[in-house]
Amino acid sequence: MRVVSLALAMSVLLPVSAAYANTQVVAVVKSASADISPVKPHTAVINATVELPNTCWSHPRLKRLLNGPAPPADGIIGFAVQADVKTGGLCGQVVRTVPAPAFTWTNVRVSDKGVKVIGTRVPVVAMFHRP
Repeated sequence: MRVVSLALAMSVLLPVSAAYANTQVVAVVKSASADISPVKPHTAVINATVELPNTCWSHPRLKRLLNGPAPPADGIIGFAVQADVKTGGLCGQVVRTVPAPAFTWTNVRVSDKGVKVIGTRVPVVAMFHRP
């Protein structure tokens, strides 16, 4: 009887404790920078600092937004900041400001002037620093 009770209790607890992660766009982008490599003129390194709203958010990263075959008229290329969000569990309510790993973009055109790092709130624009 005890074994059956224990198995029943485990089957109820497993779905609650089995958290999984999905990807969402981060709400707040604090800062961004974009630097063209002095050695490789068509390579840029893009950095961003973001705010994660609780401990269920982790691994922020930049993802290039595709503008289609033609470059944008203003020369500003879009990047979104995504993070993994663990659902189905308890999260510590701690707001953290963390850097996303640097994104190396290898096919920068001469007409590209900067990047727009987008969260779900106000985007941050960083113009290229060319050597």
